[in-house]
Amino acid sequence: MSFQSGLVVMSVSGRISQLSGYSDNKSVKIKGSNNSPIKHPIFISLSGIARTNGDKYWEDLFIDCAKNNFPRDFRFDRRNLQFKVKNKSLSINLFPIPDISLEEKYVMVKQFIRIILLLFP
Repeated sequence: MSFQSGLVVMSVSGRISQLSGYSDNKSVKIKGSNNSPIKHPIFISLSGIARTNGDKYWEDLFIDCAKNNFPRDFRFDRRNLQFKVKNKSLSINLFPIPDISLEEKYVMVKQFIRIILLLFP
């Protein structure tokens, strides 16, 4: 039994994946699926706020960040989101004392990334 190349599969979560080159004796390559483990749960929380606000771009970006896929030159070290190029570095602390609300963190991180990447709504 074999399938044609390019068979499209839609998962329960709504993500579309594409199976390519599948047959009984070949491995399956799935394009578009991302089963990376969550390394930074704070960004999953931020993506939930973006989803509530109907902002698909930021929702996807925060999900990628949760899986340690940050925009170029950004890093996260458990407390600080850092932007570093050559010898210049900027960072924000996501867990200040006293703690701020999740909504405030969402706005703070979004503005930080937007300013650095020169992204405007």
